[in-house]
Amino acid sequence: MRTPVAGPFWEFRDTLWGGNVQVHTANGMRRFVDKTDAHAHAIAQHVDYRLDAGYTIPSVMDELSSKNRRFVGRLKTNKKLDTLAAQHIARSPGRPPAGGYEYTVELGSYQVDSWAHAQRLILVVVDQPDSKTGQLNLMPRWFFLVTNWSEDSRSADELLAQVRRVPKKPCKHQSAIADC
Repeated sequence: MRTPVAGPFWEFRDTLWGGNVQVHTANGMRRFVDKTDAHAHAIAQHVDYRLDAGYTIPSVMDELSSKNRRFVGRLKTNKKLDTLAAQHIARSPGRPPAGGYEYTVELGSYQVDSWAHAQRLILVVVDQPDSKTGQLNLMPRWFFLVTNWSEDSRSADELLAQVRRVPKKPCKHQSAIADC
């Protein structure tokens, strides 16, 4: 069973940056990941990393992959990725379901020149109706996940659920995620 360790993470993050966490996303990220990784593995057997799009940078992903640490994160889109997605962004003929569509597509192994390791690329398509009109938008929205988890270990849907989980900052008297 995996137990979240957000409490010690929040305390460690505040100690590392002196409580001032309003810094640019990528500034000092590799150093931060190194220190966080050492701290997390001192108190937990299994550590999974969920990265925001600003953290899916070569130095962080390469460091985690080199240490055999598992991660998943959103990847900033670009023209090449949008081209890969284009063939998977299509609506089925007929009336759409009332709640719209949402699905994941495995795009396989992906590597850019600045990455030391190829990573698994997942397309997430979200085609939900407008909250006011109930109509689907002209085009669905989409984004990409990048991970070093194998398909056998975690499915695309499981990884999407992991990315969407929002850790809560624990109460001062607790050391793990809690509802206060």
